[in-house]
Amino acid sequence: MLEDATPGTPVRDAERWAVDARLQEAVGAAELTLTDYEDRVSRAYAVQSRAELAALMSDLPVPAPEPAAPGGRPRPRRSITVMGGDVLTGPVVPGQDVEAYVLMGGSSLDLRRADLPSRVDVRAVALMGAVEILVPRGVVVHLTGAALMGSRDVTVDPARPRAPEVHVSAWALMGGVEVGHGDDARAVEVTADPRPVVAARPPVSRLRRGLTALAVVAGLALAGYGVAQLEGGSTFGDSVVQAEPGQDVDVGTLFGNVIVVVPDGTFVTSGGFVVFGDRTCEACAGGTAAGGSVEIDGFGLFGDITILDGTQYRQLLDEERTDRAG
Repeated sequence: MLEDATPGTPVRDAERWAVDARLQEAVGAAELTLTDYEDRVSRAYAVQSRAELAALMSDLPVPAPEPAAPGGRPRPRRSITVMGGDVLTGPVVPGQDVEAYVLMGGSSLDLRRADLPSRVDVRAVALMGAVEILVPRGVVVHLTGAALMGSRDVTVDPARPRAPEVHVSAWALMGGVEVGHGDDARAVEVTADPRPVVAARPPVSRLRRGLTALAVVAGLALAGYGVAQLEGGSTFGDSVVQAEPGQDVDVGTLFGNVIVVVPDGTFVTSGGFVVFGDRTCEACAGGTAAGGSVEIDGFGLFGDITILDGTQYRQLLDEERTDRAG
């Protein structure tokens, strides 16, 4: 994170944010108390050199590697959206692909992290829909693919030397794929990454696989996915499902809403699809392998699926109580 930690090297904002994220992980892993965190994070935003910044983490253990799929390659982060909306956030580990398949809906892939791997491969297929890919400032973006009665746009800042590379394979039919930084403060600037570039897999019929996946998704949705056979679900109502680290959880909704709650600090991998509804994973933005991992597949028809950590769920309950009191 801070390879060049000589006393005179100035600190970039992206490096302060990355250290803040590491300190938060340390709290979740019980390596720091909240008091220690508050003290160190205030110093992180006050120091002027990388050496001082590195000293704030010198006594912390090296984070454990993120979970990988059998065979050594991490499972892809995937967003599948049919006539709805989806937001995919959270960490991307080296060698992990990011995929978005959209049919008459919208999907946002948020990759704006200061610790982005050396190379990230993104596949985006938009059929009468839109895919937004948000990247940090300074990355190298390579765009391939094609658009028929649609568009593929890249609007990014100039790349920095030795910055991570984001390879986007974008295919649009009466839809669009857009790559940019977004408008909010999360458009961080990446730092140079000395790790070796992970080789991409050969592009074997990626478009065909994407179209096949969408066809299967649409067929399952029209058939009315069997919510009753899932581990947690709702039909014409709301439900809350508790998920624990180490679990593979399937949830579903039909004309209802499901909230999945995971413990704070859990590394979440989400998948599935929702037709005429939304699937959001707010808990995917945080968590590390040290806090345990959980895989959640959500399927819905005319409903919403939301994945929250414990703190986010308590905040939601507090807001609902405030609204009822008002």
